[in-house]
Amino acid sequence: MKKLLAFITILSFIFITRVNAGVLTFDKKYEIPPTTNIVEFNNSFIAIDDYYLTKYDYDFNSLQTKEFEDITESDIIVYNNQILLVANNNNFIKLFLLDSDLKVVKSKETTIYYKKPNLYEYNSKIYLVLGDNYILEDTNMYEIDNELNIKENSISSYGDKLKDILKSDYYAFNNADITEVITATTYNKDYNVIAGEGFLRLLNKKGELVKEVELEAVDHINDLIILNNKIIALIHDNVLEISFDLEIENENPIFEVNPSSFVISGDRVIVRVNNHWGLYVYNFNININKAESNLGTLEVLNTAKPGTKVTFKATANSGYEIEKIIVTDEYGNEVKVLGDYFIAPSSDVTIEVKYIESVVNPETLDIIYIVAFISFITLLIYIKVSRKLNWINK
Repeated sequence: MKKLLAFITILSFIFITRVNAGVLTFDKKYEIPPTTNIVEFNNSFIAIDDYYLTKYDYDFNSLQTKEFEDITESDIIVYNNQILLVANNNNFIKLFLLDSDLKVVKSKETTIYYKKPNLYEYNSKIYLVLGDNYILEDTNMYEIDNELNIKENSISSYGDKLKDILKSDYYAFNNADITEVITATTYNKDYNVIAGEGFLRLLNKKGELVKEVELEAVDHINDLIILNNKIIALIHDNVLEISFDLEIENENPIFEVNPSSFVISGDRVIVRVNNHWGLYVYNFNININKAESNLGTLEVLNTAKPGTKVTFKATANSGYEIEKIIVTDEYGNEVKVLGDYFIAPSSDVTIEVKYIESVVNPETLDIIYIVAFISFITLLIYIKVSRKLNWINK
């Protein structure tokens, strides 16, 4: 018998088509007190406004409020499944660790003279940078561990690592020296997007400039995210949807002063308004891109929001079989496929199907040939016997 022939793997994708185009649509405004920061934590939101820390459910109903005495101008960040709060305590920095019930687990007073705190997380460490209105004024940066121990280092000692720690928020660095003021950054698997005073810049992953535009009548962009293959920019009175050609495609006016930052939660984009009542909430779908092929068909059966089930149907043409179905998000991370569906992440996805050519086992072919031969001989005998019986009956 002949050996089993090797399968030939054939990649399915030839070109990419988009199934559905998500858009940012305004949902509602929640009337909550002013906040200086808000984070998502353990199926709730935690908001800080000077000395009040408030816990909200996903519909922004207040669940719990905690008041801190003798602190102002605070900031919070989620760290090791706890909340790290840094604040002005009589003109010196004071640190707090809190659990999900807003109970203080640990606190620490410092001798660090107060300036506006900015907290960053990088490689499981928290970094504290002090300044005023996002302008770096201190020559030191402080590392904070989960025991609230503080390690003080000079800014220059971090070198190029500094831009990774701070994610280029508010600054552009050359060996730790500020070369220009950056107000916001974001990225996906293909591009880095950088906003500064009156400009928007698109870089490829090699750091090469793709395009830069001036933003007329825009002092600066407060925050940036990427959704649905669009750049979403937050300015002083608007949420802008911008293409990767850096063209403004849509505007979502906000009739408040100084919207400050985005929070992405599930299929919602939440806009925090600095020092004013209210949060603006927008809904969005994700785009599902199909890697088309002439070796089979791929059908997506429903639209997608982050966290929802996306069902698809892949069918191979005659002579081919499905080898594997791969789903990746816009950052190139693979999304787990569970049979004929996957759970949508918080970014666009691409579905591609790999097909293999169907090759019948030669041993099976031999059996088929034998069965066919026997069937043919049986048919001939049947015909001959039938004719003879007909002759006898006559």
